[in-house]
Amino acid sequence: MHIGVTYACDTCGKSFKRKGHLKHHVDSIHNGISHACDICRKKFTKKSALKKHINGIHIGVTYACDTCGKSFKRKDRLKRHRSLGRGCV
Repeated sequence: MHIGVTYACDTCGKSFKRKGHLKHHVDSIHNGISHACDICRKKFTKKSALKKHINGIHIGVTYACDTCGKSFKRKDRLKRHRSLGRGCV
């Protein structure tokens, strides 16, 4: 990094001191690149934020059916189980 050097976005003109920050800006803001959680579908612009989310929210978490007590690691699987009525008594 050189003193006084900035990197400007060709699309919106926003400037950054680091080339990597410009790349992240372009990817997340203008190119729509995001990292989605496979469990809850929440989206993050940084892969590190997604990893932090998964470790803090989903590790060790299970979703249990209120009717039969069967547990699922993913919320969407519990929803599917409920909608199909599989094994619920």
